[in-house]
Amino acid sequence: MRGLALVLVSLGCAGPDSGPAATSAGGETPDAEECAATLRVETFDEAETGEDVELPRARITAVRHCERSGSSTLPVGVETGICMPAATGPGVVARVSCWWAGGGTEVELVRRGDSLVIVRTPVDELRGPASPSELGAIGLPENSELVPLSAAGD
Repeated sequence: MRGLALVLVSLGCAGPDSGPAATSAGGETPDAEECAATLRVETFDEAETGEDVELPRARITAVRHCERSGSSTLPVGVETGICMPAATGPGVVARVSCWWAGGGTEVELVRRGDSLVIVRTPVDELRGPASPSELGAIGLPENSELVPLSAAGD
């Protein structure tokens, strides 16, 4: 059975203003659609790996939910190591860090205009980070606003 650790991080609109808001036929600016996004981490049970040497692994999925547009998910992939939420920086909506035996991966969900882009960066403890690669993107509705998520009970 898989253990499920949902990475909940605060979200903010990052980057410069994208310009004036669109107006409706009546000349009114439509209300911004509220959206939330995160990186979901599902850890594998040791029996699920099917390997002689049991390494910790986790499946990472980008998740976006908007109040009117509904939900979208995009599989990021399976990472080796112990994966946990990491601090975000400017423009970064969510970050997960996976680490095992001197190496790992940083996975970030970055807002770029009306998209949430998934960026994966391999990291080696001796050489440091390698070149990042973009794995895909989830669209956001026009004029959307990202709102903070909090863990249950907060």
